Amino acid sequence: MLSIDTTAALVGHACWVERRCFETLGGWVPTVSEPEAKLALARHSRHHGWHAELLGEVLPATRAHDPARLVAPADPGWNDVLAVVAEATTTLDRLVGVYQALLPSLVSAYDEAFERTSAWSDGPVARRVRLVVDDERSDLAEGLALLERRLEDGAVDRAAERRAAVESVLAGR
Repeated sequence: MLSIDTTAALVGHACWVERRCFETLGGWVPTVSEPEAKLALARHSRHHGWHAELLGEVLPATRAHDPARLVAPADPGWNDVLAVVAEATTTLDRLVGVYQALLPSLVSAYDEAFERTSAWSDGPVARRVRLVVDDERSDLAEGLALLERRLEDGAVDRAAERRAAVESVLAGR
């Protein structure tokens, strides 16, 4: 079972990550020329925005917990992670960073948080995390399929390098 402080930190961090993903993917949409990728990024950006709202609804609001102050990265390394993902300039690098590195890490972290919740005291949080995870898995599958269609000769090596770069920053946080 999670304490209220742990729940506040986990949900606040998840809100922060989801907001940043909303901003990053949405910010890429005008610069992506491939229609299929543009539409997927726009749709997934909106999903992240909705996730942030959904999770924000269960942020603790007590004398010791100000919801506005809780929405923050769990550690400073997350700023670096999102910066590395956001700095991508090609569609391939963007898709790799999000769908091969960032989203799998987020889904794993959300699954771990869900397993630590109690049906008795964390019901609203657990329901929302489950909705977010289901949504993320669906977006992940769509993004990976989109990426696979873009991998041509030579692009596989580039994708592997990009994935390793993002995963390296993820591991360092």
